[in-house]
Amino acid sequence: MIIVRLTSGLGNQMFQYSFCKLLQERYPSATVKADTRWLYRNDPHHGFELTKVFPNLSRPPLALQEAGIRDCFRVTGQIYGCPKNKMLAKVWGRFTGGLNRRLREGKYRDRYRNNMIDDSTGAVDDLYQKVMNLDPQKDYYIISYWASEKYYKERIEKIQKEFAFDEPKDQENQKMLARIDGSDSVSIHIRRGDYLLKENADKFKALGMEYYGKAIAYIEERVANPTFFVFSDDIAFAKELFADRSDMVYVSHNTGINSFRDMQLMSRCKHNITANSTFSIWAGILNKNAGHLTIYPAAYMYGEDTEEKTLPDWIRIS
Repeated sequence: MIIVRLTSGLGNQMFQYSFCKLLQERYPSATVKADTRWLYRNDPHHGFELTKVFPNLSRPPLALQEAGIRDCFRVTGQIYGCPKNKMLAKVWGRFTGGLNRRLREGKYRDRYRNNMIDDSTGAVDDLYQKVMNLDPQKDYYIISYWASEKYYKERIEKIQKEFAFDEPKDQENQKMLARIDGSDSVSIHIRRGDYLLKENADKFKALGMEYYGKAIAYIEERVANPTFFVFSDDIAFAKELFADRSDMVYVSHNTGINSFRDMQLMSRCKHNITANSTFSIWAGILNKNAGHLTIYPAAYMYGEDTEEKTLPDWIRIS
């Protein structure tokens, strides 16, 4: 059995889902399951979103098998499962923390050490080689984000079918889609929010005009009449950033559990200027417009650049 942990926000959950499908294709004789319980204990952003955003993922053949408490214990010797009730999940986590430590240091030490795979080594190529050469007869519990294009670039057409948005029923998004479809639309995504929190201040870069100015100039040199649609969790900042421009369309109506609609709108734009965020990276991956340009930043995290993508028409700007 191979179990993949799902964590974090929508963009990361999408990479982890795609990785599960990759493993199913590579190891057809193995049972591949997803452990979603982390999301009930930690609940980042809007919790487990995949089946809410993409209803087709809740139905065969796209639905993932969910790993239960017994599955996780069989593979790791750890009690990773928890109740899906948020309050109970937090209590459960406090109760099992010390117990799990004793289990992995004692009776189930070898099971834990032999079956766990994660990205703690920081070596992307080593991790890729490891997960691409598993023994399908053995058990594994795998933890990472799988955002490298190594894991998805050969699956783009499949991915675009898997992550199929339903059409929005509200008039505001319908009108915005009509504007996007009817122009040389270019999405600009600006990620702020949790990047500004104290615990993230020395990790994620809050990008400014040094990046966006170059990205816009690159587009304007190649697109005759671009219309820029700006998406951000801090629209006030975005308006200040582009205060000297009158040609920006600011999209701010999709909030809370409807935030995913911004990804849908961005993916429909003819071209994309992404942030250092999986949310807008996915808009570029899901963009079906022929010959679309997708601009992405080299500066992703402090002290760490992004990998250079080899997807057609993806442009890295430092």
